[in-house]
Amino acid sequence: MVIGKHPIIFTVFGGTGDLTYRKLIPALYNLKSAKLIAENVKILIVGRRDFDDQTYIEHIRPWVEEFARLPFGENVFDELTEHMQYIKMDFTNPEDYAVLHELYGQYQNAQFLYYYAVAPEFFPMISNNLLSCGCMDDQSTHQVMIEKPFGTDGASARDLHDQLLKVFDEKSIYRIDHYLGKEMIQNIMSIRFNNVLFKNVWDHRSIDYIAISAFETVGVENRGAYYEQAGAIKDMLQNHLFQILSVVLMEEPTKDVQSLFDHQTDIIRKIKPIEAKDIKQHLILGQYQRGSIDGKEVVGYTQEKNVMAESKTETFVALKVFVEHPSYKDIPIYLQTGKRTDQRSTEVLVVFKAVKDQHPNVLTIRISPDEGVYLKFNAKKPGNTQEIVEVSMDFCQSCVYENRLNTPEAYERLLFAAFNKDKSLFTDWSMVMASWGFIDQLNEAIRQSKMMPLPYPAGSHGPEALKQFLPESYFIIKSG
Repeated sequence: MVIGKHPIIFTVFGGTGDLTYRKLIPALYNLKSAKLIAENVKILIVGRRDFDDQTYIEHIRPWVEEFARLPFGENVFDELTEHMQYIKMDFTNPEDYAVLHELYGQYQNAQFLYYYAVAPEFFPMISNNLLSCGCMDDQSTHQVMIEKPFGTDGASARDLHDQLLKVFDEKSIYRIDHYLGKEMIQNIMSIRFNNVLFKNVWDHRSIDYIAISAFETVGVENRGAYYEQAGAIKDMLQNHLFQILSVVLMEEPTKDVQSLFDHQTDIIRKIKPIEAKDIKQHLILGQYQRGSIDGKEVVGYTQEKNVMAESKTETFVALKVFVEHPSYKDIPIYLQTGKRTDQRSTEVLVVFKAVKDQHPNVLTIRISPDEGVYLKFNAKKPGNTQEIVEVSMDFCQSCVYENRLNTPEAYERLLFAAFNKDKSLFTDWSMVMASWGFIDQLNEAIRQSKMMPLPYPAGSHGPEALKQFLPESYFIIKSG
């Protein structure tokens, strides 16, 4: 536990929402169970529902029982709820902030950490209300944690950022991309930089191509209205996949957090833009239709709740890019994401160049739901012949019970980092803008080319056009 001696007042706006119930409260329970929440942490839950402390505690109990990573224990739950206080208020009403001002006044030289578990359009409103009610005193420190999406394009992201800067400075804004809290994302850097085996071959001389994918079997569920505005490009590509890409390709950073951010941003800025005339060679869009998932019939995207019947929103993206960096010259990088596919998996595939006519060496970094590292290489087949066969080594980190028990989930890691003012697991503003710079240009190329999403049945890998888009070896590797 690294938490300092000053009180930490953790205020959750949106305390009766799905994110708080499914992610934040279970994460806090896990931290308490692991003895990583100090006694000086006060948790204030802000919501409009008619709860008091006791009724709120009883309401969250089943959520903790279902979603906590660690076994549920009454003693731990009681210890956690001793930190908690429910505040019934309307965060859109400036007058209601008087109750927070009174509570905050009880703590001197505290660290005030705010979590905006609400839609982004409310971020400036809450921030301005905190400032105008006198809650932001100079004697304490104030940080804010915000969820994506960080805008809907570069212009709206900048506007949101400018609004937040009226209350918080940049070093106090913690932008959450929960992928950065995943164990194997952090492990990518260890694999790359702490093994000569990989460190010295991580360039165009040895790598044939890289494939980064994040597939889901679920559809849009109750997020149809949001997804109609976002689509797979803004929902997954602009943030999650670009974050992974930046970690896979960045130069080795120093221990300085800003060095990490700078190296990540440099990679995103070096992604070669795609012009409208070339877009068909670089991009496939898809939209799921009726199909079957695990033997159960499911509807198509346009039959989902809050989705327009004639919607052209993409639920699948396959993008081929090149990074204009001396180390990665001419290495194609394939980024894929899709809903209602035949698998739930997030992974990085690094395919090395084959020697003569042998199988290529393949490094697979599995991020979720399984976590681990899988390496394929060539060896002599036992016997009197010189036949070469493909063999593999598999380190499944999450297959070991002790590892699962000791590996924090993303929100645990992110909350603990914020409590300790560690920004290394969060998204830097420069990277947000670099990502939007590419995505805005890509969306303009899509508009100019009038590209439409191709249909694919739920439960498939994606549109049929993928067979010509991805390298032939990709399908061989995946089928093996």
